[in-house]
Amino acid sequence: MLKFAFLICLLSTGFALSANFLEIKPFEKKEVILVLAPHPDDETLGCAGIIQEALSKGCSVYIVFFTNGDHNEIAFKLYEKKIILTPEGYIKMGEVRRKEAIAATEILGVPKENLIFLGYPDYGTSKIWEQHWQNAPSFKNFLTRANNVPYPENYSYKAPYKGESILNDLESIFLKLRPDRIFVSHSADTNVDHRALYNFTKVALLDLEGKIPAPEVYPYLIHSGRWPYPYHYHPELALTPPDKLVNEIIWENYNLDASQIQKKLTALDCYKSQKVDRGYWMVSFVKKNEIFGDFKVINLIEPQLDGRRTYFSGLADGDLPPEVIEQKSKIDKFYLLKEKDRIFLWVNFDRELEKELGFAIYVFGYSRKIPFPRMPKISIKFVPPDRIVLRDGMSIIFNNDMIVKKSSREVFLQVPLELLENPDFVFLSMELCMGEFPVDLTPWRIIKIK
Repeated sequence: MLKFAFLICLLSTGFALSANFLEIKPFEKKEVILVLAPHPDDETLGCAGIIQEALSKGCSVYIVFFTNGDHNEIAFKLYEKKIILTPEGYIKMGEVRRKEAIAATEILGVPKENLIFLGYPDYGTSKIWEQHWQNAPSFKNFLTRANNVPYPENYSYKAPYKGESILNDLESIFLKLRPDRIFVSHSADTNVDHRALYNFTKVALLDLEGKIPAPEVYPYLIHSGRWPYPYHYHPELALTPPDKLVNEIIWENYNLDASQIQKKLTALDCYKSQKVDRGYWMVSFVKKNEIFGDFKVINLIEPQLDGRRTYFSGLADGDLPPEVIEQKSKIDKFYLLKEKDRIFLWVNFDRELEKELGFAIYVFGYSRKIPFPRMPKISIKFVPPDRIVLRDGMSIIFNNDMIVKKSSREVFLQVPLELLENPDFVFLSMELCMGEFPVDLTPWRIIKIK
């Protein structure tokens, strides 16, 4: 009889913004504040008020742009008023977005020399996180056709599109700046680049433990279904988390004053290449506050009690239209258990899985003894109609010690820790997909193993 893990209790009561949000800790003079933006405009959407407040208190503010945002086909076609078909055309639009970011952050008060553009592939960094490490080839951007950073003005010019490049860049920046606080995209965000940047940031900080003072990390959310509601410009309203995330995270709040709200709106107006397509959504972030919060690390070292498992709920709808998502199966909850040298995972769905839906589980190990690029990056994919594909990065694996079972409403997975190189931590995520499009997904969660 297996011993089941202690039930980790999550916050179980809903709350109103005014009553139960924590207020973000006041900034102190000479703090170093680092904002990590997956794309140009995310820094303004999520952190414009924070940036202004930190500068007003005498802090140094730096912004790192993960990508140049060169993959937004619809917005580019509307902005250019023509169809963009050439790789050079998309690279040109990446330059447009870089210049828009410089203009927007100047309005917020950030010196140009404090902006760092990395230039990794828009809509490609998640694939790099999952598969492009060590001996795997560099990721190739479908639109720009580049497999390394193509922007001469960027910090990472000519860096190959591989996981090591991203980790090396982030770690060198963290070592140089030694930030007191880092504001970064959220693991519950449904945009793949936002999720990837969170993961790369967490790995970089684990790598740097003991080498720099540990910064406080404040994730901010941008993409989550049709959030934030209501759309359009409503500066009189408060920004609140999506319903599914209200009780799962302790949120911290920053209230903007009237001047900061106006500057945020003016800065967003610099992103004309993006506003042409979704300006009504962008200005919905101009509300009277900004919010930040992270999930706690799942601790599987806690004393175990018979008959109990560690339970977590599925949280994030995908980016398909709500009427499509509503009709499809969802990840209802999942259970975790560590027993000696193995991890056990049960995933329950809210109804019988449709035949056209694929399901994927990602289990990546992190060890303090082995460099992360060398660590296994295991994916288990259930491909319609009834096929299971196991990979370590890009390589197909065959391992008799891993047990995978699937029924109409549950998936069971047993992973030997030896297959993950006996890690200290595990990065875990799951998603239901219709083809390449996610229907439902869990945030990336970090699990402490030892």
